[in-house]
Amino acid sequence: MENKKYWEKIYKNNWQQQRFFPNEELCRFLGRNYSKNNLKKKKVLELGSGTGNNIPAFLHFNFEVTAIDISKACIKKCKKKLYKNKKIKFLTMSMLDIDKIKFKFDLIADVFSSYNLNNIEGNLLLNKVYNKLNKGGTFFTYFPSKNSTSWIREKKYRYDQSTLNGFKHKNSPFYGNFGFFRFLSVDEYKKKLLKIGFKINYLEKTSRTYNNLGEYFEFIVIEAKK
Repeated sequence: MENKKYWEKIYKNNWQQQRFFPNEELCRFLGRNYSKNNLKKKKVLELGSGTGNNIPAFLHFNFEVTAIDISKACIKKCKKKLYKNKKIKFLTMSMLDIDKIKFKFDLIADVFSSYNLNNIEGNLLLNKVYNKLNKGGTFFTYFPSKNSTSWIREKKYRYDQSTLNGFKHKNSPFYGNFGFFRFLSVDEYKKKLLKIGFKINYLEKTSRTYNNLGEYFEFIVIEAKK
């Protein structure tokens, strides 16, 4: 609930962009696995679509896109920006409610979105993702790693074994985010996916720094097949 209030406030205050282009790791993933000339229709579900900046990458590869976000204001922005394309379906809903969608997907993408869930909710989501994929479908995830400075520095503000209850350190690049913010180690994420039944085809880490090298932030990049 706190996360929903936070993001609704952010988008209602005319916050326009999380970024201006699709996520770089998502583009690499799509380029490795799909062709824009593939005539077979494929469906993708993006969890937490934000302001819709990943959607053009899916459209480039001829996906039929279902974009969901918990924020009504956010979905309104997406529709305004991309409403003319009939390959996109926008839904205002929690990612924990994806089991209510009537059809399944060839690809489900979580690009720095499900960190908003606490550990119990995150585990629940992974099971729902698995059930919502067609056989042979792929789950792509780009997710915060516990090697990040923020996870280590803010340990006294942990909600559970993987989740911060917001950022209190003012130099953090995510300071001001006062909802849940979850991190996993590579081994933790891998074990969770394998336990559910996924096969991991690709697992890498990427990173960047903030504040003139003062803050290290690491991301886990995974392609998992059903």
